[in-house]
Amino acid sequence: MSDNEAEITKRLSRYLPHSFLVAVFAYMFWIRTLPSSSIVTEDGLLFSANDSWYHLRVVGHFVENYPTLFPFDPWTYFPYGSGASTGYGGLFDQLIATVAMLVGLGNPSQMQIEMITAYAPAVFGAATAVPVYLLAKRLTDRWTALLAPFSLALFTGQFLNRTTFGNVQHEAGEAFFVGFAVLGFIIAIERGYREKPTFAHFRDRDWGGLRKPLLGSTIGGLALAAYMLTWPAAIYLLAPLGAFLLIQMVRDDLNDVSTEYLAISVTGVFFIASIPVSIY
Repeated sequence: MSDNEAEITKRLSRYLPHSFLVAVFAYMFWIRTLPSSSIVTEDGLLFSANDSWYHLRVVGHFVENYPTLFPFDPWTYFPYGSGASTGYGGLFDQLIATVAMLVGLGNPSQMQIEMITAYAPAVFGAATAVPVYLLAKRLTDRWTALLAPFSLALFTGQFLNRTTFGNVQHEAGEAFFVGFAVLGFIIAIERGYREKPTFAHFRDRDWGGLRKPLLGSTIGGLALAAYMLTWPAAIYLLAPLGAFLLIQMVRDDLNDVSTEYLAISVTGVFFIASIPVSIY
């Protein structure tokens, strides 16, 4: 093989999977925006579910008071009202409001707010292909991993229904962030296993040996926090993560492998995740 052929093969191997992923995203976004012609009218948008109007109202409130977050909504969950523990004002709505503020240069019109809110589930649904690909890539190779987003693009059912234009549901953000939450946890465990941090590193203040494991835990913690701030019931994800921790510690102990890396990595993930969740 000549040098030119080797260079072309190298470039294809590097960029072709990414190009395919972009094509999958474009297709998923296009298929989810097909209902827009029946939703957008001269008088405004006709959202397709009750939840859509709720999210539009929350986004509008955030835009009017940006960046202040009203911690309680007395007009839902009668007669108790809604707070952060019920999912009111989660990260899903905050991100939509932030985009509306950017597009409207700090003062978006009602039409801009409605259009951005309507497009949000389609964007989140299509973008879910990214964490799905990255997760599959860690289990196989970059070429085989392309089957994962390709399969996702063909999914129908509730995943497609809840990520279409005008059907604004928090499940769209939930599907996106749970992928990154699991991916972040895997990254934290992988870095811990590779670098093998110990409590002696903390005692000796060996920050060089702790840098990569702590960075991995930070990534995992922030991803997990984003998921929990999107959907309060996401705390149940801690159950399978905890089960993995228990099984892996037993397995490592039976193989005479130190479990300190697990303790440090997982503790770091949960600690980092608890900070933004506690503040919110």
